[in-house]
Amino acid sequence: TGLLKSLGRRLPRTSDAGCYERGAGDVACDLDLAPEAIQAMASSRSDFPFSEGKSHRHDNADIDRDVELAPFGYSVEELAVRVAQLFRIYPALDSDVELGPAEALHALGTSEQKELLTRRLRQAQAYLSIALRTFPANRTHDEAALFFGHPASASQSFRSRMQAVMNSVNNVLSNATFVYPGPSCSPSVFAYVYPCSSGGPSEKDPRERFYVHLCDLFFR
Repeated sequence: TGLLKSLGRRLPRTSDAGCYERGAGDVACDLDLAPEAIQAMASSRSDFPFSEGKSHRHDNADIDRDVELAPFGYSVEELAVRVAQLFRIYPALDSDVELGPAEALHALGTSEQKELLTRRLRQAQAYLSIALRTFPANRTHDEAALFFGHPASASQSFRSRMQAVMNSVNNVLSNATFVYPGPSCSPSVFAYVYPCSSGGPSEKDPRERFYVHLCDLFFR
């Protein structure tokens, strides 16, 4: 934590707490990120009313296909953040204060929207941190089976791909510029990103941060 403080990162006073933006530039560090709180949040389906009664489609045709996974490159600061998260310490990230427009898009307009975004970002990072700690011990079998099917959850090659995706998502959330509204939003979309090298709009801003496009549903 000493390194992170020297780099100007805001740290909560205790573990299992998160910092978020509140009001006009004010930062609070009292968000409950204990595993029990994250589990209670994840267990609620109230955020997904349109998914009730629907099952996930499992296409396991290529679960054992070998896929070359590109390694991640971390700066010293990024590595320090990841290590802190292993100990359930969640530093404030640059994403908190770098909310801005991408091209012709509008910046997040209200302090209430910014507070909600930074709170949800902290909770998402805590959720991913817990998942990445428990996934190697195979303590996420039920969740993996729900979304990908039992054959996938038991396949080591597929599990390696799932872990790579979780690391990728964590990397994006730690290096993001959030923009609102996204030009391709629809009523059932919370947020989206453009894939790398898609040939479409850029997936990164000039400082190499990933654009995350938010939709109206995210703020409801």
